[in-house]
Amino acid sequence: MKSVKGHLYLSNRGGTFYFRRRVPTDCRDAFPQGEFYTVSLKTTSLQEARKRLARHVVQFDEIVERARTSPPPAGSGAGTARQEPSYSREAVKLKLHSWLLEQLNDGDWEVPDATDQMGWTEASGRSDEELVNAALEAQVDRVERELRTGSFGPTVLAHASVLMSSLGAPEFAADHRSKEFRFAVREVALTRLELAKQRHALLGGSGKVVFNTSRFGGEALDRLQRATSITLREAGEEYLRRKSPSQAVSTRENYARKFELFYDCLGGDLPVADITRKQLSEMRDSVLRQLPASFRLRYPDKSPEEAVALGRKDGAPTLAAKTINSHIDLLASFFEFCVVEEYIPRTPAKKLQIEIGDEDTLQVASFSTEQLTEIFKQPVFEGCLNDDRGYATPGPNRPRRHRYWIPIIALFSGMRLREICQLRARDVRREDGVYVFDVTEKVKTKSSIRIVPVHAQLIKLGLVDYADRLPNDGWLFPDLPRGVSENPVDPFSKWFARLLDHASLRDKEYRFHSFRHTWRTALRDAGVSAEVVKRMGGWKETEVQASYGESARASVLAAEINKIRFGIDLG
Repeated sequence: MKSVKGHLYLSNRGGTFYFRRRVPTDCRDAFPQGEFYTVSLKTTSLQEARKRLARHVVQFDEIVERARTSPPPAGSGAGTARQEPSYSREAVKLKLHSWLLEQLNDGDWEVPDATDQMGWTEASGRSDEELVNAALEAQVDRVERELRTGSFGPTVLAHASVLMSSLGAPEFAADHRSKEFRFAVREVALTRLELAKQRHALLGGSGKVVFNTSRFGGEALDRLQRATSITLREAGEEYLRRKSPSQAVSTRENYARKFELFYDCLGGDLPVADITRKQLSEMRDSVLRQLPASFRLRYPDKSPEEAVALGRKDGAPTLAAKTINSHIDLLASFFEFCVVEEYIPRTPAKKLQIEIGDEDTLQVASFSTEQLTEIFKQPVFEGCLNDDRGYATPGPNRPRRHRYWIPIIALFSGMRLREICQLRARDVRREDGVYVFDVTEKVKTKSSIRIVPVHAQLIKLGLVDYADRLPNDGWLFPDLPRGVSENPVDPFSKWFARLLDHASLRDKEYRFHSFRHTWRTALRDAGVSAEVVKRMGGWKETEVQASYGESARASVLAAEINKIRFGIDLG
């Protein structure tokens, strides 16, 4: 169900219009539907829906008014004192200010019953829209009159009593003659007047909210006015825009994909102030915990809910706990940003992370010499039928394309899979008298921009000759499937996992990233200094390490990287 832009309380589902309104938290018992009250307007015409809407708005507010003015049920705890009374004039104002913000954030724009405000004679013969407008004006007039005369109606008195009880001062709630209660009554009336003016401005008047700057501070409420209208997608795009200058391209793309998932699950047009902790918990449990891994590749053009159903049917593996928490951590950061920007008064995303079991905390392990031997004696390296579906079948062919080169490059360079996949032919070049890989595209961090010397073993196997035969601006591995998003990492990771199966090494400790750990261990064993290892591997350096300018020379780095040996025969 989608909200109709520019029309308060109006939603559309399947072409039919609905009245949909959030139920105030203090009136939930009067609405069996729960958090939202939804009624079909039984029309597909926007003009007709607007006419029918006003009647339902009035009926809704009748229920709210009765719920708020009726005495609380026995045993509800209303009116009982707190152990430590917290009444003060500042506490009253703070409580009422919070209440007003809650009403504005929830979109709880009460519309009084026209007959209650004006009487049957005045109300007769008017359209629903005219009645709503007139009733709102009458309510503003009534509250202003109460403030002038000091004679307040039952609604204001009841609200003041509940307020005093909630502040731990039931003795003042019961004594309507006390100066404390009279102060609370006046503050309640002023706050209700402010809310009434906003209802009139939005529903019956100009449509523009003009807050009382003298009462609650115009700057803060102006920010609130903007916050009540900003959508999840608008706030998300602003968050990503602010973050992007300091992020690597791969991180920005990763964040953007996650936000698209949030928009799909929660609704990109949903006001960010309307998002509740309950909705986030339901998304975590109903979607994230059941979502198939790489669902957009596995089930393209399917919604998250559809992917969950298909994944359950196919028995597809679901997201790991660490991956789920990475989504939740991003949500938590986003909502903290919204609090800072005053889009929302508080974050609904605290402590939503799930517990990570032992199976999710395994570290990536390095390959041993025996394991490397087992990997590189697979047919795709020693002779196979072909390097497509026949890569695991022994045969006379030794094709040297992406499935052959990428694992070997990873072993001898320590480069990440994404970095290798994004290489162009021109990125294998000479510098300072040696061949290097020029790592610049879609790097993980700024420190990942670097040169990595081409190990002598790679040159011996013919990598430089292979690159020289390709168009200079083309991909180093043009046969590598990239898809619409040009992201080849996931498909290759899946293929390599199958290769590990054939080598009897399939385990959560071992994956493609194990090559990077193996390379780093080999450099340390060869006595290469930590600053050189970090420089070549693209790990963040300390200020002292970064000051070793000599270590950045390609010839010096080449001498260091050629110290490593793995004790395997690659032919």
